[in-house]
Amino acid sequence: MKIDRRRSFLLCAILLLLCPLSAQSNWSETIQIDPIRAVGHGRAFGFGGSLIEIDASKVNDFQQYYLTQLSSLLEGDTQNEQFRSYLEGQLLNDGLSQAGQQYWLIAWMATVAHPSDARARMDLYSRNRFLGLTAGLEDGEREKLSTATLTFLSSQGVPTDSGTNSGGAAYITECRDAGVPIPPDWGTTAWTNQGVLTPNFLGGDATVYTYDSVAPRGGCIALPRTYGDPSNIALLGVICLGQDTSKACFWDNKDVPAGAVVPISDFVGGADLAAAGDICSDCHAGENPWVVHPDSALASWGHRMPNDWYQPLVHPAWPQNPGPSMLLETVDSDPDGNGCLNCHSSGFAGRFPRVSTELSGYCNSVLRGASRETMPSAADPALNPPADPGDPGHGYRLHAEALEAACEAPPSDGVLVPGGMDDDPGVLSRPIVVGPLYACAQAIEVRGAVLNAEIRVYIDGVLEAVAQNLNPDSEIVGVPVLSAGQVVEASQFIDGLESATSEKETVRDHALDYPDGLPAPIIDPQLIHECGRVIAVRHVTGAQVTVLTNGANPKTYSTGSDWTNLPPAIRPFVLGDEYKAYQSVCSDVSPDSDPEFAVAEPSPMPTPEVSSPIYEGQELVDVSNLAHGARTDVNVSGVGVVGDFATAVSWRPNVNVASMLGGVPLAAGTAVSVQQELCVKGPESPVIQEVRGCSDIPAPLIQNPFAGQQTIIVLGSVPGARIAVYDEADQQIADGAGDLLATTRPLVAGELLRAVQIVGPCTSLQAYQVEVYATMMVLLPEPTGFGPLGAGLLLLAAIAVRRARLAAGGMGKA
Repeated sequence: MKIDRRRSFLLCAILLLLCPLSAQSNWSETIQIDPIRAVGHGRAFGFGGSLIEIDASKVNDFQQYYLTQLSSLLEGDTQNEQFRSYLEGQLLNDGLSQAGQQYWLIAWMATVAHPSDARARMDLYSRNRFLGLTAGLEDGEREKLSTATLTFLSSQGVPTDSGTNSGGAAYITECRDAGVPIPPDWGTTAWTNQGVLTPNFLGGDATVYTYDSVAPRGGCIALPRTYGDPSNIALLGVICLGQDTSKACFWDNKDVPAGAVVPISDFVGGADLAAAGDICSDCHAGENPWVVHPDSALASWGHRMPNDWYQPLVHPAWPQNPGPSMLLETVDSDPDGNGCLNCHSSGFAGRFPRVSTELSGYCNSVLRGASRETMPSAADPALNPPADPGDPGHGYRLHAEALEAACEAPPSDGVLVPGGMDDDPGVLSRPIVVGPLYACAQAIEVRGAVLNAEIRVYIDGVLEAVAQNLNPDSEIVGVPVLSAGQVVEASQFIDGLESATSEKETVRDHALDYPDGLPAPIIDPQLIHECGRVIAVRHVTGAQVTVLTNGANPKTYSTGSDWTNLPPAIRPFVLGDEYKAYQSVCSDVSPDSDPEFAVAEPSPMPTPEVSSPIYEGQELVDVSNLAHGARTDVNVSGVGVVGDFATAVSWRPNVNVASMLGGVPLAAGTAVSVQQELCVKGPESPVIQEVRGCSDIPAPLIQNPFAGQQTIIVLGSVPGARIAVYDEADQQIADGAGDLLATTRPLVAGELLRAVQIVGPCTSLQAYQVEVYATMMVLLPEPTGFGPLGAGLLLLAAIAVRRARLAAGGMGKA
């Protein structure tokens, strides 16, 4: 028998049998030990392709087999033993069944046992998912996982959106059920030819075809490629996106005669693509699944973005679109404000994925090609030398270099250790003022301050504004009308201590960045429901935004960020009503946005979800699975409805329940739920019955920072928690909140940092420890970066997984 040595070695690793490479005679015996050799078409197969009959009563035996084997492989690994103990406790607290707990333990152990071996992980993920489905689990009972558990699993690289094992007709059905348009037969008039694809990074001749779908809202792109023979389509890939569900599906075909009509059922799709060695999502990462360049045939189709970060329905072992990344938020653009974030935001050109060595296809095929050939323009690509600070593209270069350097960095890792460090009452992190700031703005965005701290805004050294911080991720603070050249900074004040002031932000003339005038704003999401109460608008930072209903009834708001919830003048919304917006900065007024129209409310209404668990002393909660624009009531046991909110997107972080209760945090025994309403009331969320005590609060998760950096990115924490970070000498170097923390000093390569979180009177008993990565640098002519950095270096900040936020409080200021 011919032996595939690579696969035999992988199976040795899977089975934890340390067979040396010289022991070739044992390989054929070794690969027979795993009772499940393959899964497909909803069945399990053993050695020689024999069918294995597995029902729910036998699942535990197979799960125990894999747990035993994987445990042997990880035996003696102290860090992973601590992680396993933590995960087991989390899964038990989340209320999963035994099969569900074992499902996620196997998924985690398969990930950490084979961190760089996609094939080994793919085999184990497939078997594990098959066993879970056989046991009657829907996505491993994912809906029961708490935010803390999901964040931990994501930080470890475990696919929490579990992908699919379906192919063929089953995959088409799964995509349809997930709200993804199903492509029409290839070669019919339902497809629109958008022209030849240029640039084309992959060679050959490619033409772009598109298909629009109204129900479900979204569409498909097909990319037929020929290589020398125009009568034969050598490769034919199709990607479809459901805009409302943010799910995407992938199909592929080859050697299709030009002009032939081919039904989608004749394409290979979903998990079946893995058999051919394809890994589509290794390249197709980011805000949406398509790789679109401005002024190309892809872009001519128009603006197609999902409502949220897109989720690929692909094999569980494939990349699950990690991100979005906050990397560039911590890297300076040039003094003129040029940089990739000018366009790459949610709802516009889209956010970047969380790049690392685990997303090599995107890094090597997409990012490097774009930064050298097309972005920000083909005439002046970002990495076209030389790096001249006076060059208008200099800021793009800094961002492109930061992304490429991050592509060479490993994913984040850390370990749980005992907490117990003493709080230093003299340490308080400085907050972060988010730029750019433009003249005539009347509000600014501040991040990183402790919940309920007083934010103090100084303009040219004079205290000009004070506000209570109700949202650590993004608080909007009203200020006197800004003028070009003014210098703005902020501090936070709490418990009798004022922090150092933030990095200085100089107010700019917007005309420097928009010499051709203000662009039209964008209503995002485009989906607006009948009986809704609010829309969201993308706009220039700090602009005045006016919302129109049916071309009249203007309602104008001052904004402090660049994406804001704005209630139109007439609400609740009427079916078919038209909404537009325009923006102004000083005397400059933009054109109107494209119109959007109110459509019928969803039926049935989605069931909202409250982040869980909730802990004693907690003041904020995250709410998700919302209908766009709905009014959502917050219910607290013993009190009733304590308040309501509305948001134009499907999630709302940091709902301040304590402020609705008159400043009183949640107490033990309190139950919290929410219920939303458009034209009719929807179902109530599952009630969070148990407010847990201090001993249950987990450690926060932080990203490995880089040497020289003075910023730490928080990957996961209890909403509103205060985060304290300590060095190896138990010296506290950060005390703030939200997803970005400033440290009191530059970080040193190799040092170990420990983070705990404080919720009300409680501090987590465990800390999350990470190592500071060595400095990743590129040569620059002057200092840059977030915070004081050494001359000649660009020091990269870390990468976050948390979603971008709407403006604090969800609303602009009328």
